[in-house]
Amino acid sequence: MDPSEIEGREFTVAIRGYDQDEVRAYLRELADQCRNDPAGVDGAAVASREFVVGLRGYERDEVRAFLQQLASGDGGGEHAGADHEGTAATGDPFALLGTEVASVLRQAQEAAQATTAAAEADAARRIAEAEAEAGRLLDEARMAAGDVAREADEIRARAQADAAERLDEIRRLQRHLLEQLDQAARTIEGARADLAAAGEAAPEGASSSVG
Repeated sequence: MDPSEIEGREFTVAIRGYDQDEVRAYLRELADQCRNDPAGVDGAAVASREFVVGLRGYERDEVRAFLQQLASGDGGGEHAGADHEGTAATGDPFALLGTEVASVLRQAQEAAQATTAAAEADAARRIAEAEAEAGRLLDEARMAAGDVAREADEIRARAQADAAERLDEIRRLQRHLLEQLDQAARTIEGARADLAAAGEAAPEGASSSVG
């Protein structure tokens, strides 16, 4: 593959992906090495190269596939310089749809899991703090009087009720996120079906116009 095609390669930008600056710097370095010493390129190192993952980075599957293509020495001919917008060259408008769907679903699932984990950790911390405080008050109450002990029990009950309400809210949020994920999947599948229908109808329209 021509070095200029390596350093000029473009990728889909995802919600979470490989750091764009790091990927671009590595491709420039690889292109320079191909110009100066192509025999010295380590294919195994290229194929296993990893990058920092962050917000609005390059789609990871695309970058890995491209590096594996370079490592295998498959220049790909007319496909070597094609990016994710070049599906018209192959005549297949659905070439990357599966990858994009998987990327959207994976990112949505990761976001839902991260939100749920953080909320559950916060709820567990609140419960532990509430129980510790209630225990301290209960000990003081037992030493002071029975009325104070009852008050401490009431504080414990209120704290646990608040924690239970918080957990219910977390579960509702998780269900909402999963519903959004399911809706996004249905929307993408619907778009995919529409594109397939449009692709099937196009040849018929062309035949009618010729007749």
